Amino acid sequence: MENIFFAKWSFILLVVSSSLILGQCQTATHSQKKVYLVETDPSRKFTGLDYVAILHKVAPNCKRNQCLVYVYNNVISGFAARLTEQEATKLASVRGVFAVIPDKYFLIGDDPISPVA
Repeated sequence: MENIFFAKWSFILLVVSSSLILGQCQTATHSQKKVYLVETDPSRKFTGLDYVAILHKVAPNCKRNQCLVYVYNNVISGFAARLTEQEATKLASVRGVFAVIPDKYFLIGDDPISPVA
């Protein structure tokens, strides 16, 4: 009876510690990811679910709410995704993907020459 109790608690401890280790690995990987803008072929009429399927090809462990940042439908056909550099490179070779560009942030009104209102 004591051996069953010990084995049960040993297994629970193993599962909990494995979850913590995997969670730390996922956080490290998540911090290495950047947002990329992905332009796709507008004639293919991709939907959000299509983009999730495309992302799953290059980043199988990525969940929808972790990788897919935004879907563009009006000016361009495409989406924004949080990816590693290797995943972005793979994504660029997927059929129907025109471009994969790292997102850049611009500050507006931070020009030292422009007058302050």
